Amino acid sequence: MNHTPRAPACLHQPLAESPLGSVSICPDCGVVQLTMDAVSVRLDMEAFHLATQMMVQARSRVHALMDERARHAAMAAQPAAVSTVH
Repeated sequence: MNHTPRAPACLHQPLAESPLGSVSICPDCGVVQLTMDAVSVRLDMEAFHLATQMMVQARSRVHALMDERARHAAMAAQPAAVSTVH
């Protein structure tokens, strides 16, 4: 993170906010700050880009796992076929 003599501390501008936290950026040095509850992570632009790609990939895999779990639960809830032999 590079600070200019005019900006000894980052002055973050908000980018996004939700009940979970917020994302802001310092326009002087390009640091993106992700804040969730008591946790704050400061990333350069490349690291932020890589982190968002990783989260999108993880979200996709979580959805696939949840869909698989739901299919298994639905199959387990179906009554077993009863065969009668005469």
